[in-house]
Amino acid sequence: MKCIYCGAKLQEGSLYCSNCGKETQIVADIDAFEDDYLTGILERGQQNPKSQANGEQKTSVERNNRKKQEALRREQQRKKQQQMKITFGVIFAILLVVAVIAGIFMKKSIDEQRANSFDYQVQMAEKSYANGQIRESIAYYERAIALEPDNISVRLTLAEIYLNRKDFDSALILYLQTLDLDPNNLECYRNLISIYEQKNKTDEILALAKQVTDEDVLALFSDYIVHPPVFSNVGGKFENYMQITLSSEDDNKIYYTLDGTDPIVYGKLYKEPISLESNGEYSICAVCVNDKKIYSEVIKEDYTINIPAPSMPEVMPNGGNFEEETEVSVYVPENCTAYYTWDGTIPNITSDRYIENMLVPEGNNILSVIIVDNKTGKWSEVYRGRFVYYPSAEAAMAGALNEEGENLETDLPDSFDE
Repeated sequence: MKCIYCGAKLQEGSLYCSNCGKETQIVADIDAFEDDYLTGILERGQQNPKSQANGEQKTSVERNNRKKQEALRREQQRKKQQQMKITFGVIFAILLVVAVIAGIFMKKSIDEQRANSFDYQVQMAEKSYANGQIRESIAYYERAIALEPDNISVRLTLAEIYLNRKDFDSALILYLQTLDLDPNNLECYRNLISIYEQKNKTDEILALAKQVTDEDVLALFSDYIVHPPVFSNVGGKFENYMQITLSSEDDNKIYYTLDGTDPIVYGKLYKEPISLESNGEYSICAVCVNDKKIYSEVIKEDYTINIPAPSMPEVMPNGGNFEEETEVSVYVPENCTAYYTWDGTIPNITSDRYIENMLVPEGNNILSVIIVDNKTGKWSEVYRGRFVYYPSAEAAMAGALNEEGENLETDLPDSFDE
């Protein structure tokens, strides 16, 4: 460093110039040109005192100029530093914005990847459900189903959540959709039956059962599937009386009508076989009902009963000439009655009723017999037979003795034995 007054070299750390004794002013080193310039000024000052005074004044001006320049330089440097700070701040802000935007795009990309990830949706659904966040869990499961509509497991899991929340309608939709994917899914049918039971929708259960063919699934409907009654005889035309027996495979109650009307509304409780004992047409409708008041299909059978008139009576013997007392028998079919006359007139229900074998009256007789069906009232054709009975002399004598009360077997002469 050098003294600004005399230009002498200052010792390091000295506060006063050893040459002029003035207080030192520490200034930065200047270049060689400035050193020569100052040296010249000092030399001229020493040669001419007046010039030295002017030089000092000039030096003071220059010093002030240098201070101004230094201040200007520092101000410029400060502005430059401030400008650099601003520039760095802008760059930092830009980088920060870029980083934020990149983060947003990255998050968006990750969210999109997650939104399109079935496994992620299921994982988050399970996590949410475990934490008791049911609504969030449902939302994740619904997005998972949207990503994989054919996934049965997720559908059943979500349906179970709806069941636990008593949201039967939402669960119902999921189970029905699942049946479209797996028509024999036991869990679906089991829970659908439960939902319909709680809603008291028996008709829906029966309609659901109609589309089932799998035996394991049908077993779930055992309390709702009521088999129709079984008839002992199918319908048709008959020439005899009938008894129709009705039975239930499951020992359910049976109601029936005979005129084709609805047995559910007008039916009579079946307790014993139905007797068709008169001519006519019968339209038997029957239905079974279980303890849940669920009715089976109504079964209908039509019967036409047309019992023909009885056949002509069979009489033994079939007429003839007789000399001895002869018994006549008539075959009477079941549920029929025989009526007869001996005088050739046509018998009717007011005539003598045949009860047991009858004796042929003496003389020339025309036996007429009819058979009447007690249920239909139909008559048979009239049997006619001539029975001529004139006792022989021996028979007449035996008859006379018999009238006197004598024993014919012991009192007859030996000749009569021959």
